[in-house]
Amino acid sequence: MNEDKLDLHLLDPFPDPLEFERVTAALTAEILADRALTLSVWQSLYRRVRSAALCAAAAAGVVLVLHNFFPQEAAAPTRYGPEYTLLTWAATEHSPTTAELLDLIGGGP
Repeated sequence: MNEDKLDLHLLDPFPDPLEFERVTAALTAEILADRALTLSVWQSLYRRVRSAALCAAAAAGVVLVLHNFFPQEAAAPTRYGPEYTLLTWAATEHSPTTAELLDLIGGGP
């Protein structure tokens, strides 16, 4: 069996042990400074509303762009409308009587 060890030191994200300490110290200081920042109720509300408004505007923009890429299909004529009846008569070469035409346009006997 081969007992050679693999050199994995290149996979270490922090080759210098002190670099890890510096990065974590900087991150911790940033978090503590952010927590120490005291905001009034209005400032806090403004920050949240501003973020929500930006997200809503971005979502609306995405919806409008996608709406143009996927247009809606035209609705089929309803079964009970005069357009559908006229199209059916034209497709079947039906010759309507006068009573049928008057009934269709609403002036029936």
